[in-house]
Amino acid sequence: PSELKQYHSAIFSLNLPDENVSSVTWKINGVNAANVVNTSTAQLTINQKGTVSVSAVLSLKGCTEMITIPAIDVNVEETVFSISGPSSICSQATYTINNLPEGATVQWNVSRNLSIVTGQGTDSVLVQKRMDGIGIISAVVSINGQDIPLPQKTIQAGTDFPVFALYDAASNMQVQVGTVGSNHYFQATGSNLPAYPADFYWTVVSPNPDEIPMNFSGRQFSYSTNEEGYYSISLKINGECGWSAEN
Repeated sequence: PSELKQYHSAIFSLNLPDENVSSVTWKINGVNAANVVNTSTAQLTINQKGTVSVSAVLSLKGCTEMITIPAIDVNVEETVFSISGPSSICSQATYTINNLPEGATVQWNVSRNLSIVTGQGTDSVLVQKRMDGIGIISAVVSINGQDIPLPQKTIQAGTDFPVFALYDAASNMQVQVGTVGSNHYFQATGSNLPAYPADFYWTVVSPNPDEIPMNFSGRQFSYSTNEEGYYSISLKINGECGWSAEN
């Protein structure tokens, strides 16, 4: 063939009857790749990409002299492996490596908040969420004696853990500590936040044990108090995979 794919096999042969052939040694870029007996046909797998030189050394029956067959150049198309699958897992999801050559195996690895249910060693695995948070899926493809680490895939397991900050309402500047008698607001930050106010659930617990905790909705809410002390603020959000844990 004039073109083939990296790591995929192709058939090479010489234009002569097998009955005349004692043996043929096939070479890729001058390095022995296969030796066949009583035939010139060989199945070669080329690990390199780009232009590759393929040649052969022929031994005919009844002849002691080896015959070097002139090399031909073939174009080897690069094979790029990557992990495909959803960017988030609510419960379980399947991840796949496409265009995996015959004979290849895969060693899959996942972060601690994920687990592999089935498919280890194959081109496709079923992954299960164990805990919410950012998850990592990685794989190493083994083919023709080579180990090829693939770019890892980062996914969201469950609903993203909410993050928020306190702001001074007059300056719109983020502050670490609020001031008694001043207006402030709390605002959720980050990407992939819900679009609807009802999908935010804030809880404010004042230092006064006799005061009932207050709840708010929306990406942000305003708050002011005349009482000093430590206030407990928590937030949970309702995302693609349901309600998150409270932050």
